[in-house]
Amino acid sequence: MCIRDRSMMHFSQLINDPKGIFKKFDYGHKNQQVYGSPTPPIYDLSAIKTKVYMLVGTQDRIADATDASRLRDELPNHEYKEIHHGHVSMIFAASTDVTDYVLEILGRDTKLMN
Repeated sequence: MCIRDRSMMHFSQLINDPKGIFKKFDYGHKNQQVYGSPTPPIYDLSAIKTKVYMLVGTQDRIADATDASRLRDELPNHEYKEIHHGHVSMIFAASTDVTDYVLEILGRDTKLMN
C-alpha cells in the first residue's frame, strides 16, 4: 500500500470513528506487532509545543467549528480565530480575510520569518 492510499484510509478511519478519537493508523490484527497493543495509540496533542495557528471557517462542513474547538482545547500553544467562510474559501484564500490573517501572523511573529 502506498503512502497516499494509507493516508486516505487513515482519514477514513478517523472520520468514521464513532468516538471521534484522534489515533494512529489502525492496522487491524497487525496492531499488536506494529504498536505492541491491540489498538492504535491515541495522538498526544498536548505534547505539541510549537505554536499552532488555527483559522477556522464557521461555514466549513468538512472541518467544522466543533472539531476545531476540540482540537484547540487539546493543543497547549495555539492561536484560534474564526471567520465566516467554508472549506474551499480557506484552501484557495477566496477572501482577503484569510490572506490578511496569515500576513498579520507573519508580520507579528518574527520567529516565523527567520
